Amino acid sequence: MRQLPSGTRIAPPWPITALNRLGPLLRMLGLFPKVDDPAAFKAVERAMGRQDRSSAWVKSARNVRLKSYDDDADLTLFGTLAVRSQVLQCFRHTLEFDQFIEEHPEIADEKISRPLFVMGWPRTGTTLTQRLLSLHKDARFTPVWEGYCPLPERDGKPMSEAARIKEAKRALGLLNWVAPHLNAIHPMGFDDPDECYHLFRNYAAMPPGWDFAYLPGYWEWFAKQSAVPAYEMHKRQLQILQWLNRRGHWVLKSPQHMAGLPALMEVYPDARLVMTHRDPVKCVASYCSLVAVAWGMTSDRFEKRKITDYVLSCAAHAQHISREVLRTLPADRVVHVDYERLIASPVATITGIYARMGYERDPGLPAKIEEWLAANPKDRHGRHTYSLADFDLTEQDVRAALHEFETAGNRRKAYGV
Repeated sequence: MRQLPSGTRIAPPWPITALNRLGPLLRMLGLFPKVDDPAAFKAVERAMGRQDRSSAWVKSARNVRLKSYDDDADLTLFGTLAVRSQVLQCFRHTLEFDQFIEEHPEIADEKISRPLFVMGWPRTGTTLTQRLLSLHKDARFTPVWEGYCPLPERDGKPMSEAARIKEAKRALGLLNWVAPHLNAIHPMGFDDPDECYHLFRNYAAMPPGWDFAYLPGYWEWFAKQSAVPAYEMHKRQLQILQWLNRRGHWVLKSPQHMAGLPALMEVYPDARLVMTHRDPVKCVASYCSLVAVAWGMTSDRFEKRKITDYVLSCAAHAQHISREVLRTLPADRVVHVDYERLIASPVATITGIYARMGYERDPGLPAKIEEWLAANPKDRHGRHTYSLADFDLTEQDVRAALHEFETAGNRRKAYGV
């Protein structure tokens, strides 16, 4: 069983390992499946009775991403089957969205007002911040089950919330079996606030910041693109979800938002931002561990250098892009949150964010935060152990790679909540 020296397991369970041993034989016989399979997408269109009407940009993004899965990701047999199933499900979602908007054209008039975006390097407390902010009485977020089953219908027939939740629970159960250590790193319950990563994934429109596989061909292609079309697809889905269940304000979070910030502000010009900060030595070690676990679900190839290069380059790129945008925003549009301060004073931090941003006060929020924290203690789902040494990195390596951004981040934290 493959695991990191610190103890985190990065290999799937033995039944999947056994299945993957068939991969070389299937390749030799020319029977190994492909992610980039136009016939499979045509089959989805026939089953839906619809043709893909995505923009040329979305089609290009999808084509490049599918090719990168086959060419770059070193997917195992299980990995190929899992990714193939996921991309076809996402494609089906896009066709369903088209049909749903045709049936309800007023969705296009939905206004996404003052959405609250949580952003920061992965492992800097973004998940905790989003989940506590989502306790506000007016907060609207996408629970995990809604990400898996976004519409209350399938094949033209109503689909109850209970049925959608059941499907999400089944998917989470499989995920936890394939990667049991993942839940200790990033716990996900069926009704927890989910990242809006899935809103990008549905259209294969993924700004840099996080990915579930090694896809340099896709990343290089995206680096030459504007991220505005990705955020337009993001907003389109929020409009659908808001039309189905309207609340006061959105609370959103994804690792992509730092690098995508110029496009985010173009598509959501009245957005409010919460930027989290943490010692890069700690968050880089944890981030590398998370990437190893995620990529290990679908690939047997573990290369430390690929992981560290990816993590450090993503962190530096995201900080560079976001820093330029943040300089231009008024002080009441951005709050900087220090991880240690968040852990030490969560109630004051979260209520302070809402007060600073001018959202309506929720008198019950402090009690809800305390109740949530009591029900979700640290390490409830297991302890995540990680170390820079797992990836042949030192503290000096990290600080040298991110020194400029770390210093700037420390200056900004002084003006946080």
